Amino acid sequence: MKEVIKERTNVEKYTVYEAVDGTQFTRKEDCEKYDNSAKGVLRGKLKALIVNDEYTGWDLMGGNDDSTIIAVKVPTEADIDIVLQNYYFDQPWILNDGNQNSKAKIVLAVNQAYREKDVILFGFNCDDELYFIDTRNNIIDRLNKLDKKEAENG
Repeated sequence: MKEVIKERTNVEKYTVYEAVDGTQFTRKEDCEKYDNSAKGVLRGKLKALIVNDEYTGWDLMGGNDDSTIIAVKVPTEADIDIVLQNYYFDQPWILNDGNQNSKAKIVLAVNQAYREKDVILFGFNCDDELYFIDTRNNIIDRLNKLDKKEAENG
């Protein structure tokens, strides 16, 4: 006779409710409430514009590894508004008087990405709030100038 030890694995199944943007909830009511909220609606529209969300901040550029980085494409003029609404929702301070320069910077970048058929990089912080990084072209341009003297950049 031979003694054989075997493992038995029980797979636990459970139900989650997934909102339009992929956020998961354990309660149906919470999911419905989120889907019907402004944030749920805006994130659902933004999700259609995301072309990549594979990287953490650390993997992509040496930033915070808790932040998910997304690349957003802006194929139509209407999509400019979707991107800006999402950003303003998470960063309402930018709409206050005195923050015109910060607001102008993001508006310029989103419009630039649309014109140049580029992508915009955003991150989600630990509070699931969208933060602006920059357009891919702007980042590449700055990287290409790292070894240039100030006079050459003119």
